[in-house]
Amino acid sequence: MRKASTPVRYDAPATIHRWFTPEDRAVRAGDVVRAAVVFEGTLAECVREFLAMPTDEQFLHEIFTDTQDGLVRSILGPDDIRKVAARDDFPAD
Repeated sequence: MRKASTPVRYDAPATIHRWFTPEDRAVRAGDVVRAAVVFEGTLAECVREFLAMPTDEQFLHEIFTDTQDGLVRSILGPDDIRKVAARDDFPAD
């Protein structure tokens, strides 16, 4: 995550991808994504959907979104997603 003062576009398109096994996630090769898309929406919608998942399944999921100044990367892992949700500017439902 970048500084909390850097704006994040929560209306940017995003998708949640689910890896089939932890090993698949660990051996991601280049731009080849072998994960299934399980949800499509905005970044805010994807964050909410991720947080609604059982905690013991979250480690298999990542959010893919547009590159933007408010985020360090365009692929957000579970820790990154929780940090986005904790931001003061994260939109309420």
